[in-house]
Amino acid sequence: MDSKQPHIGRWISCLYRQMQCLLDRAFEPFGLGYGNYAFLLVLRRQDGQTQEYLSSELGFDKGTTARSLKKLEQLGYIQRKRSKIDGRANQVFLTHKGQNVLPFVEQILADLMTEILGDMTAKERQIACSLIYRMASNALSLKHSEGGKTSCLFNKE
Repeated sequence: MDSKQPHIGRWISCLYRQMQCLLDRAFEPFGLGYGNYAFLLVLRRQDGQTQEYLSSELGFDKGTTARSLKKLEQLGYIQRKRSKIDGRANQVFLTHKGQNVLPFVEQILADLMTEILGDMTAKERQIACSLIYRMASNALSLKHSEGGKTSCLFNKE
């Protein structure tokens, strides 16, 4: 790697960790953690999804999804029911309490993004989002083309 090339991964990782910390703090009064709120947002779009769909949609493994949903269920935000179509599958539904917490979750996310994007112009915001999306897509393509191998791609010459 060229020593003059910026270490983009470092800054993306820093941004991710700081956002995670800030969101954990903001969601604490609701009993939510950084990863839990995303399930509520997906269910708002389409309630009654299966756990498998939620795992796939959010990119979480099945174990992480099960633990998150268990916590959300204990907090009273969701309810899981056996699917009438496939008795092996659980469908997940927002409860009244879950629906009521969503405006607060969305406001917290909007406020945080406003703060993080700070004094960027609308054009800069669009460019930043587009570039990060392209980098993430490229990384996912590399991961899939390597067949999930954990070997370092950058050692190949």
